[in-house]
Amino acid sequence: MKVLAIIGSPRKGNSYKITQRIEEKLKGLGDIEFNYIFLNEIHLETCRGCFACISKGENFCPLKDDRVKIEEQMQNSNGVIFVSPNYCNGATSIMKNFIERLCYIGHRPRFFNQFALAIATSAGPIGLKETLFDLSYFGGGGFHYVKKLGIMVPPFPVSSIREQKIEKQITDTATKFYSAMKNKKRPTPRYIDIIHFHSFKAMYTGFPSLGKEYFPADYNYWTERGWLKKNKYYFTDANVSIFKKAFGKLFGIVIKHPNPIMSK
Repeated sequence: MKVLAIIGSPRKGNSYKITQRIEEKLKGLGDIEFNYIFLNEIHLETCRGCFACISKGENFCPLKDDRVKIEEQMQNSNGVIFVSPNYCNGATSIMKNFIERLCYIGHRPRFFNQFALAIATSAGPIGLKETLFDLSYFGGGGFHYVKKLGIMVPPFPVSSIREQKIEKQITDTATKFYSAMKNKKRPTPRYIDIIHFHSFKAMYTGFPSLGKEYFPADYNYWTERGWLKKNKYYFTDANVSIFKKAFGKLFGIVIKHPNPIMSK
């Protein structure tokens, strides 16, 4: 199995060291090919916020760099680990830029065969939750996040008890991640996943002119995959309970209800 770690730290510090320990544990569980992408070492220009990747499609991005290669590596992996230290209560600027450059994936999901980990490190507890939230963005792109691991690693030696706790966290995380990739079993969609799906579906079925004129890339992508069909309740053929189907349908009706913005 192939695992790709995307490191959002400008240096090889604690977040990299924790990832290396995850790598060691994974390789001890089975045959793992482990690769790294260090965002501070690749050519990835700063997002200009031009909106072309969202409205027209990622191929219309004016920035020509390593973005395409990175996405290809993600596609060719069984699991992807998104890693960042906590800088000012959030992910680093290079990790945030990476997320922004691939934000179109949240509109046009494609990683339903991949599993993910989010790993954040911090000197203290403040900001860990926010950093993990940033690293979880690609859940909207199809990834199933097996674990979101936040580890406090202060800039001084820790006690043996604290180190044992960290070791257990790393072992448990690696074990769960390996098991998920090997078994390829994804959980049933959550309500937040149903909301994500039906938000787009309702917008483009209730207001098709909006999709065709302002979001043609989304509209065509969703149409080609049959996601806009009446009997479609989720991106994949995952088992969606009758309650979640009813919830999604009701949510779609609310979205389609005429409002002053979309009815203009």
